[in-house]
Amino acid sequence: MDVQAIGLHKKYAEGFELGPAEFSVPAGTACGVFGKNGSGKSTLIHLLTGNLDATKGEVRLGEQRMVPHNAELRAKVGFLPQASMLPPWQSANELMQYAAKIQGTASAQRSIDKQMQRWGVSDFADRAISQCSGGMQKRIGLAIVSLLDSPLTVLDEPFTGLDVWYCRQLFEWLQERKKSAKTTLICTHHLSYLARLADVGIFVEGGNLRVIDQIDNENWQQQTSALEEMVV
Repeated sequence: MDVQAIGLHKKYAEGFELGPAEFSVPAGTACGVFGKNGSGKSTLIHLLTGNLDATKGEVRLGEQRMVPHNAELRAKVGFLPQASMLPPWQSANELMQYAAKIQGTASAQRSIDKQMQRWGVSDFADRAISQCSGGMQKRIGLAIVSLLDSPLTVLDEPFTGLDVWYCRQLFEWLQERKKSAKTTLICTHHLSYLARLADVGIFVEGGNLRVIDQIDNENWQQQTSALEEMVV
């Protein structure tokens, strides 16, 4: 699923503005979103996922406009927020069963078991979310978005709270999405991962967006330094 911003602009009553912005992320692309805290990254992500409506301009996913009331289109977007928004009274198993039912996932239980195993969720699958640590909740969220495997998946700080093993699992899953031509937007401060994973980038600074047309994965160490120089 391709992603387009056309004259995209969001203004808040307190004065902060994002855009206007123009960019296009082709279907099957891994796009890194990065910048300092407070630069507007979260606003951009919420516009792209339909959690916010633009003041002016629009976001288009494929041929459709993304707006908060477009439930059909929003259902095609997987979203992992930075802070867990999982209902605290439910368990990972209940949430994954529900997600599989909504999505119509084929061989649902087999797919659920596979993602639970990938993210090490099986041992606490029946525990209430409120009884899970922050790292556990992050892994449950990743298991759900992996199960959905949506045409477009947006991840906000997905590496935060993960140990080295699960950072590697996330890296491998994102590589799988690239190979299967699915679009992923990754918002993170971990620029070395972006340098190795992303095809293109969007640098956000003070509400302004700068598109990086190509990220050199082969020379990822030098690319990491170049990305860091932009943020500093």
